[in-house]
Amino acid sequence: MCVSHKICSDNLDLLFGLVKSNIEFGVKTNIIITLADLFNRYPNLLNERVRDIFMLLHDKEVHVRQQGLMVISHLILNDMLKLKGEIVDICMLLEDPNDRIKEQVKLFLHELHSKGGHIIYNLFPKAITRLSKEFESLTKDEFENIAKNLLTYIKLDTQNQQMIESLCKKLKNSTLPVEWRNTAFCLSQLKLTDKGFMKLLELYDCYKERLIQSPDVKDYFLIIVQASKRLMKPEMKQHLEDFELKVNLDETSILELKQNNPILNAKDEIAKLKKSKQKKGGPVQDVDMDNDG
Repeated sequence: MCVSHKICSDNLDLLFGLVKSNIEFGVKTNIIITLADLFNRYPNLLNERVRDIFMLLHDKEVHVRQQGLMVISHLILNDMLKLKGEIVDICMLLEDPNDRIKEQVKLFLHELHSKGGHIIYNLFPKAITRLSKEFESLTKDEFENIAKNLLTYIKLDTQNQQMIESLCKKLKNSTLPVEWRNTAFCLSQLKLTDKGFMKLLELYDCYKERLIQSPDVKDYFLIIVQASKRLMKPEMKQHLEDFELKVNLDETSILELKQNNPILNAKDEIAKLKKSKQKKGGPVQDVDMDNDG
């Protein structure tokens, strides 16, 4: 197969069929080692079987997963295999029961980041989507561990600001509650500078409905509020108070604000609502900053 394109093409199905079968794992690992040679010889042909190659990382046999990870890491780090959403298949091994495999993944992520500080940053949004949509068995804790490992490589202030915008828009456009929760968690893990915080406040319309629809989303935004109180400069106090008010608004307040002017300062809007209710003779309730209402 290494010396004939035709023989390689004719027998790839057989080769991957053997890897997927229940043959002895030693035979499988030997085949996996040869895949690197085939990939180097016929990259166009092997790129058509990328999904089959990454399925090695989900094999039930630990030696197959380990050998598959070594070969895939080698191919990616030597620019023979272009990594896209498949980074998720690698990161899933951060939850592998084998500690050696976990350490291999961490080393791979470190080496990948060393090749370019933008690589993991560019792959992150797609990774979050795949983890939320394609891995139903993934628990909340497992997702958070994977996301934290990836987020450690998003360090630049500009990357954080752009990531805030990307994640807020994902909250707005997604229809899956689990993706809302996962996206809000990622937002809560980003390091917020003053500019990043103002970007988050500016994009309030993207996530205001999710704050009502998902208790998990609201909890993560309250974490952002508490973290911001410790980090923000004194001159940001007014903006932080506005943000906290908006996070704590209830559904009735949101609907009434939407009918009037939702972009204006939250305190001014709430004051207008109170005055309006007083004129109508209706009950007036204060906004309790420590509760959900």
